[in-house]
Amino acid sequence: MNRRRRILYALRRNILAAIPTILAIVVLNFFLLKLAPGDAVDVMAGESGAATEETMRQMRERFGLNLPVLAQLKTYVSQLAQGSLGFSPRYNMPVRDLIFQRLPGTLLLMISALSIAFSKRLRSRSTLRSAKPCSRSSSSSCTATFPRST
Repeated sequence: MNRRRRILYALRRNILAAIPTILAIVVLNFFLLKLAPGDAVDVMAGESGAATEETMRQMRERFGLNLPVLAQLKTYVSQLAQGSLGFSPRYNMPVRDLIFQRLPGTLLLMISALSIAFSKRLRSRSTLRSAKPCSRSSSSSCTATFPRST
């Protein structure tokens, strides 16, 4: 029982320590996006090429970009806390659906890359094990010999 209590204590401590870090990352992400010139409406207007000032104003109101920055941050954090990643006007669908749509290909790529890296690591370890141990000399220098692949 004592071991279980220690594990739960350590888990709780780590989770509580992670909360400020995650919050700082979210806030930093928000402000980094704000540092970029323009906003999402400018990008969409540039892509369409025919946006008027009135439609841009309406879009800014629709997306909440006309609100003060701190009000936008509050909305952003509260939406994230509720699990909402927003809506993509470019793809006309929720961002969560876009992520899940692309997740299988991303996981396949990640697993393939990890498999290749792991197999290369195993190969390099076996090469190091098969190398002859070096002899000690008076100068304490050592040269490892590796088998040649033919």
